[in-house]
Amino acid sequence: MKHKHTALIATLGSLLTALIILSLPSGSVAQAGGSKGPIAVCDLVEVFNNYERSADLVEELNNKKADIAAEMTRMDAEIDALGNLLAQGIKEGAAYEKQYELYRSKVITAQIWAEMAERQLNIRHLDQRREIYQETLDTIADIAKQEGYSLVLFRDSRDTAAESIQEFAAKLQARKMLYNDDRLEITAAVLNKLNLAYQRR
Repeated sequence: MKHKHTALIATLGSLLTALIILSLPSGSVAQAGGSKGPIAVCDLVEVFNNYERSADLVEELNNKKADIAAEMTRMDAEIDALGNLLAQGIKEGAAYEKQYELYRSKVITAQIWAEMAERQLNIRHLDQRREIYQETLDTIADIAKQEGYSLVLFRDSRDTAAESIQEFAAKLQARKMLYNDDRLEITAAVLNKLNLAYQRR
């Protein structure tokens, strides 16, 4: 009985495989040692990390953060100076109340300005990252059409560096692709095309 059950599963598996192959477009099954096949793979993380526009965006982000920090330092110095004047003076009267309101107003203004500046910077950076992602997808599509690929899959990073068994295990569990023929790899082609187009702008 067990033997019949195993044979039935094997037969069903063979039929399913045959149906999948028959349902694929003509010429989509790669010949051994022949054409590249209908599928390509691309490591998006590697593309993002090595695209020259990404590097320029990171530099721009750091410069903007430095500008924000410098402005905050200037505002803090102004607030500290006002605070010292308040601490040294007589803590009563109309003049004190006026100085205190000015001090309080500058503190609130500085806090709001810092929050808004940081938020606007993050929104701009996120929008630029989305642009890079779409630009990368368009480039992948161009190469896929040119090379005859009908499907491009995300290739996980092969990096297994980890500081703990748990981190190593998490990396392995996150892997979705365990092997691909090097002929299906288009990461370098995508990166080269992106950088070349960016340099020409």
